[in-house]
Amino acid sequence: MFESNAAALIRVICEEKVMAVTTGAGTPKQYIAQLQAAGIKIYPVVPTLKIAKKMLTLPIDGLIVEGMEAGGHIGTETLLTLLPQVTASTELPVIAAGGIYDSNSIAAVRCLGAQGVQAGTIFLATEECEVVPRYKKFIVAASNPGTTIKKSNAGLSARVLDLGENNQALSLRDAVVKGNVVTGAFMAGQVADRIKRIEPLHKVFERLL
Repeated sequence: MFESNAAALIRVICEEKVMAVTTGAGTPKQYIAQLQAAGIKIYPVVPTLKIAKKMLTLPIDGLIVEGMEAGGHIGTETLLTLLPQVTASTELPVIAAGGIYDSNSIAAVRCLGAQGVQAGTIFLATEECEVVPRYKKFIVAASNPGTTIKKSNAGLSARVLDLGENNQALSLRDAVVKGNVVTGAFMAGQVADRIKRIEPLHKVFERLL
């Protein structure tokens, strides 16, 4: 979100009357007034209690707490340890992310104070998902440990599918669009280890609900 085209993206979001946005990789502070004027809810993604408390000084609507089990750029804390610390620090809605697979996952995070979940990896291996077929096949083929943590060019840690030493994990676009096993960053959470087949989207929702 916080790339050079962020201002243009925010304008489109406001014009299209998107109901809610999630933010990460920085503070949404400079865009909050614009988003709120358009009636849009703001949910920053936080990987630590320190960042959560920083976000709570802003007029946001809730938080997404992401454990290191999640795919993509991550922090160093597990959802099990981080979530209860954050829910104890605020009355705002808290959404749990990282390792969400089924209704049992939802029940578990609800016990720790979450009011909802954010899931990503389980939707990558669906028939409707528009990533290249190779990406889906890699997820289905993942076995424990099916993911690893690699550093991006910017020095940030990201959880990606473990495709061996030749995979440099430099570009998400190269993974999603091209399926390039050398430069592609095939981001996926540890829950990939539990995904055994490509299935229709409605099956994922049945398992969640």
